[in-house]
Amino acid sequence: MTLPYTFCTAFRVSNSYDIAVQHKVGCDDLSACSCGVFDLSPLCMQAYVDVFTRSMQVELAASGVTYQNMAPLFVATKMSKIRKPSIAAPSPTQWAQSAVKHIGYETISCPYWFHAVEWYCIAVAPAWLMNMYVLNMHLGMRKRYYKKKNAKAQ
Repeated sequence: MTLPYTFCTAFRVSNSYDIAVQHKVGCDDLSACSCGVFDLSPLCMQAYVDVFTRSMQVELAASGVTYQNMAPLFVATKMSKIRKPSIAAPSPTQWAQSAVKHIGYETISCPYWFHAVEWYCIAVAPAWLMNMYVLNMHLGMRKRYYKKKNAKAQ
């Protein structure tokens, strides 16, 4: 049985909250995909994790507990179907090493340097430009899908 994400988060938080408050020290890092421009459901999840992280950080700051959300963009994994690591899609090891170096600094961060540059560009770009970029990206994905589907059918 798969538990809903909110339940898992609440269970994890209640345990870490009790331990952290008892010992007056702690750090809890949350990771969520950084899908601000890609899809609606991950976007909602990212917004939820961002707000949750900020709220927990404010609530537990006096207890010495740090909450942090590290948001990756693309990482070369089997799930992302990116086979070879590159400057824009690091290996999981590279991403994890940069994430460990950023523990405790910012509440919301993109620890891998290239992702931070991309995230900044996304943040300062006008909405119409980002909409055009996302539309073209998805149209390209759709075109490749139908090309592959037609090749399989023949």
